[in-house]
Amino acid sequence: LSRTMAASLLKRWCAELPAAATAGAWERVFASGANWRDFLAFTWNIRTASGEDVFRTAADTWDKASPNSWALEGEPQVDRATGVETYAGWLRFNTKAGTARAHIRLDKEGRAHTLMTALDELHNGQSSIGASRPRGTQHGAVKGRRYPSDPLDEEDLNPYVAIIGGGQAGMALGARLGLVGVPYVILESNSRAGDSWRKRYPSLRLHDPVWYNHLPFLPFPPSWPVFTPRDKMADWLEAYSRTMDLNFWSSTRVTRAVPLSCGCPESDSRSHGGGGGGSGNGGSGDGTVRDGDHTGWLIDIEGEGRPLQLSATHLVFATGMSGYPRVPQLPGADEFEGVMMHSSQYCGGRPFRGKRAVVIGANTSAHDIAQDLWEQGAASVTMVQRSPTLVVSTDSVLRFGLGPLYSEDGIPHEFADYIATTLPYGVVERRWREMAAQMRENDADLHERLRKVGFQLDFGQDETGVFGKSAREGGGFYINVGASELLANGDVGIRSGSGVARVGTKSVVLESGESLDADLLIYATGYGSMNKFVAELIGEETAARVGRV
Repeated sequence: LSRTMAASLLKRWCAELPAAATAGAWERVFASGANWRDFLAFTWNIRTASGEDVFRTAADTWDKASPNSWALEGEPQVDRATGVETYAGWLRFNTKAGTARAHIRLDKEGRAHTLMTALDELHNGQSSIGASRPRGTQHGAVKGRRYPSDPLDEEDLNPYVAIIGGGQAGMALGARLGLVGVPYVILESNSRAGDSWRKRYPSLRLHDPVWYNHLPFLPFPPSWPVFTPRDKMADWLEAYSRTMDLNFWSSTRVTRAVPLSCGCPESDSRSHGGGGGGSGNGGSGDGTVRDGDHTGWLIDIEGEGRPLQLSATHLVFATGMSGYPRVPQLPGADEFEGVMMHSSQYCGGRPFRGKRAVVIGANTSAHDIAQDLWEQGAASVTMVQRSPTLVVSTDSVLRFGLGPLYSEDGIPHEFADYIATTLPYGVVERRWREMAAQMRENDADLHERLRKVGFQLDFGQDETGVFGKSAREGGGFYINVGASELLANGDVGIRSGSGVARVGTKSVVLESGESLDADLLIYATGYGSMNKFVAELIGEETAARVGRV
């Protein structure tokens, strides 16, 4: 009965939508406290509107997008994700630009409580997959046919999109652009695809499960392990770049990017080294994001021992969230007689067998490194915890966090990704708190054992747990894969509530006055934001507008 009611209300909403839009009577189809998340379908941006802003956004974008042919897709269901009972379902529709998908939750009056809209494909840019796959060759005799190994020509130096960074995000974007026929290039400073993984410590592995980490068009095979090891991930990325025929330029360092001059004074001054620059703050009717009047970028690169200059209409930073290593300046560090490094330089614990190690920091890298040092036979390992850390078990993450969407028997990951984006943060925080409470109860024994050895625990802002931490801070937590047991059992020492006062020649002296003997000092102290890279490459103005990742 409930599903029948849901289907009836959803069909009625689709039928009433055109008349409500024509009359501007948005209150007929949206609840007063509605939330709407749009991914390019209406706003040509990623935008969340709430309350009265939903009505304003609809009024501003509806005619331009010209949505039509709304239809129910699949089986609707009763949904309580927002804390109230709603009728939820998937919709398909078209816009002037392409085909789109929506997820909607209706209240009992049949008005939208939440709406997520996303552009799926452009009408003139369908992906070359399946029945539309490329031929792979041009049969027949072609005079002057180019070989793939031929030197670059003028077209290669003028891509429509330049992507800085060849990790997972850069590759995924390149794959999608390539399959819709958009010229692009991926600029990666490392010598091989996947090197950003290969160059980390050998015990590194993903703490998220395989179902959460697929790349587009080429999912991991069914034999892939639940938690991916470092080298396996690195090799997969390299294989992905080749299999997907990515235009991937390795050993290529970007040294500068400036807006292309359009003849206007502001753009001219910036194009000739005046600083600033910009990445776009608005949109045009064709969806092109522009910064004032400039229409592209000049990009200076160094690769294969020679400088080159590219020009591109769009510039994308796919450089990740971890920027420059953050290393505290501690008194006496220059006189330390042992080995001292940031976690980004750590290449495994085997060379430090029999050594006394101190790890400053208590989040993921610190835990991983401390565990690796203990496993590889360090004489002693002590973690210095400067602030509380959120600790959660992998069992809790899989059962209460990711499991309902991402699991072996779960729904396809493409749909799971859509569902995960249907709720804006203002609404999803309540769900985070529910999951955090379940995880905290499940991990109560582990937490108690950690407290007994002095480890300081944190459960996130407003008790929103690991997902709140990840969204707001991008860190500050550890998903336990073994180090917590070492701490709780006393195999790895913990010093909490006291920072480092200074470094001795063979020791680390805490603010409490305690001295820890040390042959190895590792700063697992995190990274600054990548917007520093944007500032150095283009200018402070653009870095401020791009914002902190």
